[in-house]
Amino acid sequence: RLFNDSREERALRMWMASLGLGLVLTNLFEDCRDGLPLLAVCDFLQPGAVSWESVSLSPSSIYERVGNCNAAVDAAKRIGLHVIGIGGKDI
Repeated sequence: RLFNDSREERALRMWMASLGLGLVLTNLFEDCRDGLPLLAVCDFLQPGAVSWESVSLSPSSIYERVGNCNAAVDAAKRIGLHVIGIGGKDI
């Protein structure tokens, strides 16, 4: 093991990488902080769940990253996940 990650983090990272989306995740927390991998997974699970027009594909500021994370939370709710008490700033 290269990193001190938990079993749950490693399982989620491996599952996300196995979806065939071209995601290369070495550290779940660092790699998902811009929201793009989460958005890609939500869109994979239910195509059209993500409004890509409002997503910053190359976020350069914290505001754009938080905006992407907010979009990921909204997409997760749209596909039926129970996301309670979590906002973009929390990701």
